[in-house]
Amino acid sequence: MRKGIVSVVSLLLLVGICYAKRSCDYKCLLNKAVDPRRITTAIPIDHNIDAFTAYKMYKENPDKVIFVDLRTPEEFQVVGHIPWSYNIPFKLFTSQWDPVHHKFKKRTNPNFVKDFEKKFPDKNKIYVILCRSGHRSSHAIPVLLKAGYKNLYNMWEGFEGLKIPYKFAPSYGKRYLDGWRNKGLPWTYKQDPEHSYLNYSKVK
Repeated sequence: MRKGIVSVVSLLLLVGICYAKRSCDYKCLLNKAVDPRRITTAIPIDHNIDAFTAYKMYKENPDKVIFVDLRTPEEFQVVGHIPWSYNIPFKLFTSQWDPVHHKFKKRTNPNFVKDFEKKFPDKNKIYVILCRSGHRSSHAIPVLLKAGYKNLYNMWEGFEGLKIPYKFAPSYGKRYLDGWRNKGLPWTYKQDPEHSYLNYSKVK
């Protein structure tokens, strides 16, 4: 009888430890969501903002806050986008296949700064810069600062958010963690010429 009780208690303790470890791992992941790979030190730390903060900024000053989406035109259209965001891609897809990552390679848009300045000549307005998961935006902001733009905000979690890292999860590898779309904020598939990138065919 005593051995049985000890076995049950041991089993419960083991289950509790495993659960606590996974719970800790998940909490650690959330705490590390704002990681150095997506946070740019080129701007003040409070200019690295999450999706809710970005939405709040826009709702309070819709005429002063401009959202610029740096994803490719394909991502902007097919994956969806923020209704009031403008698409100026920092990188563009090529026809070269990457056999390691199983996807088409991207290259930097050589017209990025020129396109940005043409669309937004006022360098003193407030710009919220975003991409898929914060990687491209963190690299683009130093480029925009060098071009003379002053009030830049990096939406570090991007439109799609982060991938679930746990192999035991049914959604492993999917971008279900954080991100504008995952947080239920407004988005659309609808395109219009004013917000879309129309210079795609002119890039050489």
